[in-house]
Amino acid sequence: MNTVVEPESLFERMLSNTASLLSIAISFAIAGLLFKRPALQRVACIGILLLALHSLLVGTNLANILFMSWLNHVEASFSSATIVLCVILSVMLGLNPEHPVQRLWIRVTSALVIFVSTTVLALHVTPDGFMWVGPHPDITSLAGVLFLIIGIAYQLLSLQPNQRPALPSKPAMLVGTLCIVLTGSLWYFMGYHSLKDIQDEAEREIERIANARATMAMVNVQLMERMTERWEVAARNNQPFDKHADVQAYLRDIPHLLSITALNDSRSSLWHEFSKSAPSSGHRILADAEVQQWLMEDHSDTSFLIPEVPYINTQSTALAVMMIPIGDEVSDVRFLFAVFDLNRMMNPATRLTNNHIKIYTQLNETAERSFESNKPSHNNELVLASTTLAMSHGPELTLHAALYDFKELSTAANMRTAIVALGILFSLAFVLMIEQNAALRRHSLRLTSTQRKLRQQQHELSLNEQRYKSLFSHHPDPVFSLDCDGCFSHVNDAFCEQVEVTREQALQLHFGVFLNEQDLMRVGNIFEQVITKGESKRYETLVETYTTKTSKIFDITNLPIIIDGKILGTFGIGKDVTHLKEQAEQLAYQAGHDGLTGLLNRAALEQHLNELIQKQQQAPHDGVMAVLFIDLDGFKPVNDNLGLEVGDDILRQAAARLETLSQKNDLVARFGGDEFVFVRFDFTSQAQVEEFVKHTMQLIDEPYQVGALGSQQKIYLTASIGVTLYTPQVKQAVTLIQQADVAMARAKQQGRNHYQFFSSQRKSMSQSDIILRSQFQHAIDTESLQLYYQPIIDLTTGKLASVEALMRWTREDGSSVSPAEFIPLAEATGQIIPAGAWSLKQACTDIHILQQHGVPRVAVNLSALQFHRANFFEQIERILVDTNTPTNMLELELTESILMENTSNAIQVLERLRNLGIGVAIDDFGTGFSGLSYLKTLPVSKLKVDRAFIKELSESSSDQVITQGIINMAHQVGLEVVAEGVETGEQVQLLKQYGCGFAQGFYYVRPMALADLIMYLKTTDLV
Repeated sequence: MNTVVEPESLFERMLSNTASLLSIAISFAIAGLLFKRPALQRVACIGILLLALHSLLVGTNLANILFMSWLNHVEASFSSATIVLCVILSVMLGLNPEHPVQRLWIRVTSALVIFVSTTVLALHVTPDGFMWVGPHPDITSLAGVLFLIIGIAYQLLSLQPNQRPALPSKPAMLVGTLCIVLTGSLWYFMGYHSLKDIQDEAEREIERIANARATMAMVNVQLMERMTERWEVAARNNQPFDKHADVQAYLRDIPHLLSITALNDSRSSLWHEFSKSAPSSGHRILADAEVQQWLMEDHSDTSFLIPEVPYINTQSTALAVMMIPIGDEVSDVRFLFAVFDLNRMMNPATRLTNNHIKIYTQLNETAERSFESNKPSHNNELVLASTTLAMSHGPELTLHAALYDFKELSTAANMRTAIVALGILFSLAFVLMIEQNAALRRHSLRLTSTQRKLRQQQHELSLNEQRYKSLFSHHPDPVFSLDCDGCFSHVNDAFCEQVEVTREQALQLHFGVFLNEQDLMRVGNIFEQVITKGESKRYETLVETYTTKTSKIFDITNLPIIIDGKILGTFGIGKDVTHLKEQAEQLAYQAGHDGLTGLLNRAALEQHLNELIQKQQQAPHDGVMAVLFIDLDGFKPVNDNLGLEVGDDILRQAAARLETLSQKNDLVARFGGDEFVFVRFDFTSQAQVEEFVKHTMQLIDEPYQVGALGSQQKIYLTASIGVTLYTPQVKQAVTLIQQADVAMARAKQQGRNHYQFFSSQRKSMSQSDIILRSQFQHAIDTESLQLYYQPIIDLTTGKLASVEALMRWTREDGSSVSPAEFIPLAEATGQIIPAGAWSLKQACTDIHILQQHGVPRVAVNLSALQFHRANFFEQIERILVDTNTPTNMLELELTESILMENTSNAIQVLERLRNLGIGVAIDDFGTGFSGLSYLKTLPVSKLKVDRAFIKELSESSSDQVITQGIINMAHQVGLEVVAEGVETGEQVQLLKQYGCGFAQGFYYVRPMALADLIMYLKTTDLV
């Protein structure tokens, strides 16, 4: 606003720039406290201190002393009292009321602020008391009111321990802010227009006075010039003229004319005439040095002078002298020297209409006085307006209009401040009213909500009573209540029905009537805990019905009846779980037994066998524990040709025969398909075990009667049995089962209808082998084995024909184990079965990735144990389905020794694989001792020449002859040939000459991981 109005003095400003900045700083400090912004609070308080310091430096002239004169260009309007108040305010506003010590300081500083602001307001009782604080009473009185309110607010705040001021609601803040803005705006514009009116009135008065005084001076010049003109006319006409009489008439008629002196050319006095009111004043002024010097100047025209010495001296009369030249016609007088009373000349005829304004006339920078003797000067006068008084033929004077009397201004300012104070109080009251109304509305809403909730609770209570009655009466399970003595106090219909008792009978009985002696003691203890401790209990008990004494199992929950903190009895809810218990027992039996034979299943077998092993580990038994893995020889053709019903009948008969052999603690289980496991832990020696195995084989070899009555036929089957004996080194059941499985596979290899002990396969196993076996089992369990892939190259095109998947094992410490070391161990321990299954499944998973990079087929090696398992083909089918692998992309590699064992069964399996679309290759061909005649009957598509013939192919003529013979023979029977272990270019050239179609080996690329193979294929042109 100051920028728009551009006031020339502090009086003209309702609010100085410094005061505006102070108001803003105080607002920010209070906002920082309210909104919990301590940084804003501290910055605002520092701003208040800087404003006070600036006014102090400028007001005491320290800015110039400290070479900081640039501060003088910034307005400094604070008085000493205001500076002190600002310092106290900055300290008070910067404190935190939540801190006990700072809260005490707030109390002290706010008391000082209240005292100082009250003193400031008290000063406004006198008309000019505000001058101690500021330039005009509007701002000082308003500042006193605001500081008083702030001081009182902080004093009240300091009396509230550990509390920050709470903010009102947003509507209340908005209304309060609007009221404050309207009140402040009203105060500003009323005060501004009041000051402006005073200023305008002063300007009008001083202009009027200046014009009147200029006119008075000009009239006096004209009067004196007319006198000299009369003298000159009389002299020219030689008419007698009494000059003294003319002068005396002037002195008599002009009150402010004190004397007239006639002067000659040398400015010497010829004669004097004085006014009777001041006979000597005019004569003394001639002795004034300034007047003497002025007289000696050239006075060709009328001139006016106001001597400075009497003008400055307020105790003497201010004088004005006039020098009027006279023409030569008058021979005796050359100049008239007139002396005037300046006070009477300037003042009597121009009385002011406004007594609160006083006019000062300034002669020069050091000479200034007022001609209003009835208005003694005082230090609080404020200059309102100035103008120039141009005296005819005389000096230019400056007139100043000063505010002399502040009574009217102070009264009006105090009224405006009172209006502002009332407006602020009204705003606070309005805000409080809004908050109170909001609180009342909230209270009304809470009251309404509470009433609604009470009605709802009453309604719910009524509903709950009805629900309780309905729940109690219509509950399908027995519901009852007992008193503290255990007697029935309430029963529902379901209770009466299920325990076969009438309601009247039940209400006269104790709950122990329905329990046997053993359960009565246990349930009685539970009842006592519910009654004494108030705990809910749930338990099962056997209940006998009242009438027929039928036993039923009930699941009962007892809940304490607590009313007013006292336990008055118990509620009971019972559920007949007899049928559920029977079902649970049946399910538990089914979960652990084979559905066809009734024997233990695989999971139950492993669980019970693990328990036996743990017992042996904790308390070794003197007996010998043996595990028999029994596989029916030739069962699959019978099952396939005679049907599943016949196969199931044979399995049930075989299971029954094994059960006849079992004793109390033996374990008999169907492991899967036509495989059974028999465990006994109390053999006296290995010889007794061997005798038992022979007896078992004889029992199984007996013919099986199958078919319906009248068309029964005998089926003869034998069994291959693998036997392993428990040793303390064995920790898990699966190890014993795997050992027995391996021994069974060896027995089948010896021609079936045979038994084999696992210890005969590896009569001794070194400690390193045991550790390696355990590590390999961990690798299988954690699936930390890897598949490496080696490309097989088409020698005709030089392109990739397929890849072979090779199992690799890297220990957790990063060391690699050679396949030549862990593969034989895995085959001996049976671990090759799960490892081979993982290898096949992983290869089928990787096929999809390899297919995207141009690999047409993947070859996977199989072990003899895998191939000869009864469910081998089904396992292949399941893996293909699970991985969604196309059959034409899979190729299985088997050694010729595998194919030569039980060749007829092998041919059947290979036929099924070929029908499924899976390719089969004979691996390591030429290293076995099988007959070549089987090549034309085996459903295989590829031979892989062993690396033993390729290694020295370039140097050994015999190897060349054998290799060429194998290739020619394979071509004759329509088989493709792959040469393994190709390492040189010479070997490649010879193989091409012999007509070999494919080759693999280090010459092309070593086996590599899947990611490396993909990168290799991307960087070469093999695909």
